[in-house]
Parts: sequence; C-alpha cells; structure tokens
Amino acid sequence: MTGQARAAAADPVSVLKYTAKERKGALAHWTPARVKAVGKSVDLGPTGPKAKPYRGTPLKTVGRLFFVNANGADTWCTATAVKSANKSAVMTAAHCVRRGSSPYNTSTDMVFVPGYSKGRMPYGTFAVRSAATPRAWVADSTDDLAALTVDTDKKGRKAHRCRRRPGHRLQPHRRRHRIRPRLPRHQPAARRGAPALRRYGEEGARHAGHPL
Repeated sequence: MTGQARAAAADPVSVLKYTAKERKGALAHWTPARVKAVGKSVDLGPTGPKAKPYRGTPLKTVGRLFFVNANGADTWCTATAVKSANKSAVMTAAHCVRRGSSPYNTSTDMVFVPGYSKGRMPYGTFAVRSAATPRAWVADSTDDLAALTVDTDKKGRKAHRCRRRPGHRLQPHRRRHRIRPRLPRHQPAARRGAPALRRYGEEGARHAGHPL
C-alpha cells in the first residue's frame, strides 16, 4: 500500500466535492416547479407515535436539502444550518449524501433551502460545495451523519444569519444551532424536521419530537 493510500485509509472522514460547474447545474436543476413537485411526490410512511405537529416560532435555520439520489430520482431530506467559523456549515444525515456501505453511489445536484415551507424559499438557495461523511458510513453503514459546506446563492448573495439581506454568509441567527459532541448520554433532546408525508399537508408540515 502506498503512503497516499495508507493516509486515505486512516482518515476517518470521506469528503465529496462538487465543482463550480456541478453547483451551477444543481441550482439550474432545482426550479421552483421541480421543488414543489418533489415535495408532493415523496411519501415515506407514518412517523413514530411521539411525533407531533410543530406549532412554534418558524425555524429559519432548519430547511430542506434537495438532491438527486443514486437512483437518479429527485428527493429531499431535512437539514440544519449550524454555527461555524466559515458561516456556511449545514448538518444532515449521511444517507442523504450517499448510500451506506457503497462508496460509489452518491447524491448529486444538492442544494440547501433554509426556512423552506410549501414552495416558499425566503432565505435563498445554496448549492452544496462539499459533503463530509464518516468513513464508517461509507464502509459499514454506521454513524449516519454528514456535514456540508454550502456556496452562495444563485445571485451571489451570502445570506448571513438567514435574513433576507444580501452580502453575507449563511449563518444561524439568535437561536443558532451549536454542535455539542461532549454532552452526557441519555440527555433529553427534541428533534425537528419535515416528515415526507403527504397527509400532513401539501408538502409535509414540520414536526417536533418529544424529548428523547
């Protein structure tokens, strides 16, 4: 094994990078009509019994990651902008980025839309520049987590703190989400997202899980 191969094998993270041409293509692919169509078409069945309708303050930093999966189908996942030094970090699940235990089956045309709701995209659309997943997911389908770095929107704007204001980067505002990896296990937590269920509305109302 060469030194370069050994270094790749030792790296716990696998990173996908998208070229400027691919990012431009992703923005062109996700037209408003296509976004609405995929919102209506995806239905993954009922959520768990603890999932309830979320009726709190709209979450500007939580949105949808739209992408074309390894089968070539348009689909989406929930994703969240988090506090980061580059002000362009988004967290989602690894299975939204690539299939587990399959290094070559990856998603394409990935864009993040913060604050998405029923076809509305109030804070812009951000093409994904890179996507990092644990190598354990690539090899063994464990550690289902992904960190994305997003580009500016299609008009060249950087939506600082998810406000409708040009000239800044994507960054959560006030209720920003921080990654806290050293919390004790079995702590209460709440999950918020957009279940892929047509019966909850035109494109699936956001739900909040009860504390875990």
